[in-house]
Amino acid sequence: MEENSPLIEVIEELIRRSIEAQRKFLPDSNHHRLLKNRIYALNIAKTLIQNESSERRPLYKEELDLANDPLKSLLSKSEKTIQKLSVGTWQHGLLEKNIEALQIAVSLLDRELNRFKH
Repeated sequence: MEENSPLIEVIEELIRRSIEAQRKFLPDSNHHRLLKNRIYALNIAKTLIQNESSERRPLYKEELDLANDPLKSLLSKSEKTIQKLSVGTWQHGLLEKNIEALQIAVSLLDRELNRFKH
């Protein structure tokens, strides 16, 4: 995967949209914290994907642990939402790309977490 691979672009777009959404909430609100955690997790996902093709940036178990639940939650929500959308719509197509990128990121995250178990 090269630096500007389609997967990286999808993750970067998810980060951008999450940052925009976060600005709409007060800093101490639950939604603001949820989006903060999601942005953090998406940045870890981006690093994991980049690590597959370029110089590796070491990730610590704590970083991976913090990213685990938000990434899996976003993937789960996306998989539930796509079932409600009509195939062929732009929303469905966008969500398909998001799900593909998130599935790969979760797989890479799980693989990295498993390295710490051994």
